[in-house]
Amino acid sequence: MTASKTSHKPTKKQALYQIASGYGKEAIETLVEIMRNGDNDGVRLGATKTLLAKCVPDLKATEITASEQEKLIIKIVRDKKLERLNKPQST
Repeated sequence: MTASKTSHKPTKKQALYQIASGYGKEAIETLVEIMRNGDNDGVRLGATKTLLAKCVPDLKATEITASEQEKLIIKIVRDKKLERLNKPQST
């Protein structure tokens, strides 16, 4: 089988992303475990901040505009994926 002329070798960055993507679920589970059971407040806080930074959109970076006559309603809903992460795991 021959490679097509349009195919190309992945860049180093693409190859790194491809390798790292296989560990995403485990990394999140590890952060949740540390957030819940870390040895000290600083460690738990760091894990919490990391999870929030990756899971919650940066509201400061979101531009919201409305005229003075319009009412602007922002509804924040809980994500089902986050609910599953927050459930206590049975031992």
